Amino acid sequence: MKEKLKKIIPLAVLPIILVVCVGLWAGLSSGRYENVQSDENGTWDLQNFDFNKTNARLTGSVEFIPNVLLNPDEFAARENESIIGFPDEIAVFSTSRIRLLVPEGNYTFSRISTDYADRIFVNGIWLHDVGKPAKELKDGLAFTSRVTFTVQPIAGVIEIIQQTSNFSLRGKNRQAQDWIIGNYNYAYSVLQADFTVSIIIGCYLVLFLIFTSMYFFMSSYRPSLYFALFCLMWFLRSGITDLRIFASLLPWLSGYLSMRIEYISLPAAAILSIAIIRYLFPGVLHNIFCRIQNIVSVILAVLLLVLNIPSIVYIVLICQIFYFLCIVYILVNAVMKVREIDIVKGIFLTGAVIFLYGAIRDFSYYSFSFIPLLPPFSDANFTQITVLAFAFCEAAAVFISTMRKMRDIEVKNMSLETEINFLQKRLINLQEIKERQNQEEINIKPFKLNTATNMASINDIDMMLTPKEFALLLTFIQNEGRVLSAEYIYETIWGMPMNNDNLTLRKHISELRKKLEKGKSGYTISAEYGKGYYIENI
Repeated sequence: MKEKLKKIIPLAVLPIILVVCVGLWAGLSSGRYENVQSDENGTWDLQNFDFNKTNARLTGSVEFIPNVLLNPDEFAARENESIIGFPDEIAVFSTSRIRLLVPEGNYTFSRISTDYADRIFVNGIWLHDVGKPAKELKDGLAFTSRVTFTVQPIAGVIEIIQQTSNFSLRGKNRQAQDWIIGNYNYAYSVLQADFTVSIIIGCYLVLFLIFTSMYFFMSSYRPSLYFALFCLMWFLRSGITDLRIFASLLPWLSGYLSMRIEYISLPAAAILSIAIIRYLFPGVLHNIFCRIQNIVSVILAVLLLVLNIPSIVYIVLICQIFYFLCIVYILVNAVMKVREIDIVKGIFLTGAVIFLYGAIRDFSYYSFSFIPLLPPFSDANFTQITVLAFAFCEAAAVFISTMRKMRDIEVKNMSLETEINFLQKRLINLQEIKERQNQEEINIKPFKLNTATNMASINDIDMMLTPKEFALLLTFIQNEGRVLSAEYIYETIWGMPMNNDNLTLRKHISELRKKLEKGKSGYTISAEYGKGYYIENI
C-alpha cells in the first residue's frame, strides 16, 4: 500500500498545482471591465454605461496642464492653458483633470498600481497622497500604493484633479487616467483580488518555512536552501509590488527603493534557479554558461541598485531579453540532453514552461498592446500566477528529490548498520580466538598444540609445521564443523585483506593437508566450492 501511495502522490502533484493556480487566477481577474475611450475634450461619458454587467476602465487622452502642480481651484483658474493628450509624453510632472459624466449612485474607483508620486482631489476635496509630487526628482518622493475609494457624483459629474510627477518613466500613457470604475459591488472584487494576492504571498512564506526546516534537517542537500531563499525573495517582492503591504508597514520604503528591490529580484531569482537546476539536472548546463549567467546577473543587480531611475528602465529591458534567452537555452538543453525524464524532471520542466509562457504573454501585453496577444485575455498580471506555479513545481521537484535523498541515506545507514553488526561479531570471534591462543597447550585428540612454541604433534609425533601452517591448523581445529571463507582465513592468519591473493593461501593449505595425511591423523582439509575450507575426520 505504501509503495502504491509513493507512486500515486507524485503523479497527483501537477493536477493539484494547476487547479490551485487556476483558482487563484480566477480571484485575481475577478474584476472584469470594458475599456471606455475619452472624447475629444478629455471627458468620459458613462451615462449609458451598464455598471451592473461590467466595470469601466478609462483609456484615451486626458485634459492636463504640463509642468505645474495645481489644486482644484488653481486648475479652474488656469483651465484655458489645459491641453488634451497624454501627460507623460510631454512632461514628467503635471496636473490633470478627469471629468466623468455618470448617473446618480455610488461608484468605486480603484487603481491596480501606482508607482510614482500622486496627489488626488475628488470633487474639489483632497482625498489621498501617494508619495510627494514635486518638480524635481530630489524634492519628490515616489511611493507604491493601491488607491481605492467610493464617491457620489455632484450633478451627474465626478471630477478628479491629480498632481502627478513621474521620474521613473514607467507606465507610458497610463499616468493620470488609469482608473477602473464600477458600482458599489466593485469594491468586493477589489477586496477579493487583494485577498488572493495575500494567499499567494502566504504561499511563498509557507514554502520558505517548510524548505528552511528541510534544509536544517538535512543540511547536506543544498537545493532545499536555494529554494527557501527563492521563496523568501519572492515573498518580499510580492509584498512590495503586488499587495503593497510592506509599503504600509515600512513608511520609509519609497517607490524608487521598492522599484529597485522589485527588479533586483530578477537576477537573484536567476542565480538561485540555476543552482537548483544544476542539482536536479546534473550535466545539462555547461559550466561556462552557468558562470556567465551568474556574472551577468551580479552585474545587472549592481546596475539596478546604483543607476538613476530613468536608466533602470533600459536595464530591466536587458534583463528581460537576457533571461528569456537563458530560459530558452535551458529548455533546449534539457530536451537534447535529458534522455530519461523521471517525475522530478518532468514536474520541474512543466513549471518552467508555464513560467516562460506567462513571461512571454505579459511581456507582449505590457510592451506592445493594451490587449493581451496571448490568452488569458485579461490585463491581470499573469506572471504573478505562473511564477507561483513554477514555485509549486520547483517545490514538488525539490521535495521529491529530497525524499529520495533521505531514502538513499536511510538505505546506506541500514547497510552501514549491517556492516557494523558484522564487524562486531568478527571482533567478538577474534577476541575468542585470541583468548584460546593465550592458552599455552591445547589437547584435542589426536592433536596437541602448544601456542607458546607454535609446535603441533599427532600422537606425540612432531608435525614440523611452519608458523603459518600452525596458525592454519589452530584456526581449523577451533572452528571444527564450520566452513571458513578464504577471505576470513587470510585476514585471520595474515592480518590483512586477501585482495585476490588466494595462491598463497592455497599453497599453505596444500602443505598442511600433506602433513596431516603423513602423520596419519585421520583428518584432512576439504574445500566446498564457492564457500571455503573446513577440517573433517576421514
